[in-house]
Amino acid sequence: HDNDVRKQAEATYQGLIMNQMTDTLIHLTQCFIDTTVDPISRSMTGILLRRSIEKNGESIDESTIKYINETLMKVWSYERNKVILTRLSHIMCQLAVFSSSIETLTFILDSSAAIEDPMDRKQLLPAILNFIEIFCDYCPESINSSYVRLVKYLSMLIADDQFEVQVA
Repeated sequence: HDNDVRKQAEATYQGLIMNQMTDTLIHLTQCFIDTTVDPISRSMTGILLRRSIEKNGESIDESTIKYINETLMKVWSYERNKVILTRLSHIMCQLAVFSSSIETLTFILDSSAAIEDPMDRKQLLPAILNFIEIFCDYCPESINSSYVRLVKYLSMLIADDQFEVQVA
């Protein structure tokens, strides 16, 4: 019985993506960023959103990609749940494959460098470094053009006396 329910849910979802892609992606985005939704549901929504972008990225119109990207960029200012931040990184990097990857990386580096509260910066640092790692997986061709910027950012972190640096 559970298998039938799953198959029906998948068929319904595929129908929504095929027939109402923009509305479905926007709805998934809104659910993902809604902090009143429980973290497990937000996490699963993030997985669906990323996979939908991956499979349909070439068919998503530019204004929808821009809307989702701008909406997700705002989430960096308030989200602190590690799982949600990881999902956020994957979604943003998947979007970067179909849009301006340099803009996405620049936003993350600039916004993290602008965090003034040392405790907030320290709390968000693992997520930022995780984002950089994920970005390298999704957009490896963008690393060469961002190399100098990444080195400057990482050097700033190493020189910051608020952090303990361990080299592996």
